[in-house]
Amino acid sequence: MFLDRLAKRVSFIAAQLEKSEYILGEHFSIADAYLFTILSWSRYVTFDLAPWPAVTDYLARIAQRQSVHDAMAAEGLIKQ
Repeated sequence: MFLDRLAKRVSFIAAQLEKSEYILGEHFSIADAYLFTILSWSRYVTFDLAPWPAVTDYLARIAQRQSVHDAMAAEGLIKQ
């Protein structure tokens, strides 16, 4: 039940990301920083995002931002 509801929400997000580079349009915002964090948790709950390529592409794109890399390194989530 939870995973079905989550899939519906990820489908909504994917539809938005198919229209624009970022969740609220063409510019990175705090919403993207938060969404990146939330979507990244999917690996901890064994929720596969592969059925939504717009979402996986988005995560990869956001992860490449220097500010995101720096923040993740500061939190000990990745090696610098």
